[in-house]
Amino acid sequence: MMKKLSKILLVMALTLTVFFAMMAVASAATIKSVEAGVAADAGRTISVTVEYGSPEAAQQSTVLVVKSGTALATLQDSDIKYIDQEAVTDTAVTYTFKLLEADRTGAYDVYVGGTGVDAPEDTSFSFDTKKIIGTITVLGDATKATAVATDASAISVNGTVKADGTYAIEVGQGTYTVVLGKAGYLYKTYENVAANAAEVNLGEITLIGGDFSGDGVIDIDDLNGVLMNYKGKVAEFDMNDDDVVDIDELNAVLGNYKAEAAKAYN
Repeated sequence: MMKKLSKILLVMALTLTVFFAMMAVASAATIKSVEAGVAADAGRTISVTVEYGSPEAAQQSTVLVVKSGTALATLQDSDIKYIDQEAVTDTAVTYTFKLLEADRTGAYDVYVGGTGVDAPEDTSFSFDTKKIIGTITVLGDATKATAVATDASAISVNGTVKADGTYAIEVGQGTYTVVLGKAGYLYKTYENVAANAAEVNLGEITLIGGDFSGDGVIDIDDLNGVLMNYKGKVAEFDMNDDDVVDIDELNAVLGNYKAEAAKAYN
């Protein structure tokens, strides 16, 4: 289970007992194994087993997981991907957990320590990065379009859209809702996108223009907005990035009138 704000005291304890070595050595901490799941494990279960030599009574074991490269001296709560503490009742302690789907990519550092341990034991693990790719067709500057993948925990990952409309969203293994959009267009939503392969290609999509109000339907509000700003330089109604509201915007509204944002992808 992810524990963040509710574990501030544990962060303080970890900092004092593990990183700043305020206590004398009583037993060594050795990471026996770290398993970051297997290809068939869509949940990406992580198991960290730590061995302590001659554990003392009331000794506590602590584990911390952060993105590789995180500076521990300036550690923030938002940097913590997993943290927990367990009593050492035997020579070995095993932590089993899952990161949020949006975090299941890239490399991570694992630190373990405990009461009486003067320096943390550390190791790392990594996930294979998955990519959700495709192509967005719009008028004007395609780099102003957005491609966002959101997991079941409402954690979102922003993709990169190139000038030719191709996009890539780097995610961890899991299931996502993918939303493609651009100001002035109906957004396209793909649900239940399973990122299990190295690349998941959603293909090409031409976004429907004319939704200047952003309410998911092209209607009288959009038409009135274009008519009231016709020949004006109003970015809000400039669908094709040519710095003027003209026949292109009017044709988009009239040609797509009553169109609504639809959900697809099964």
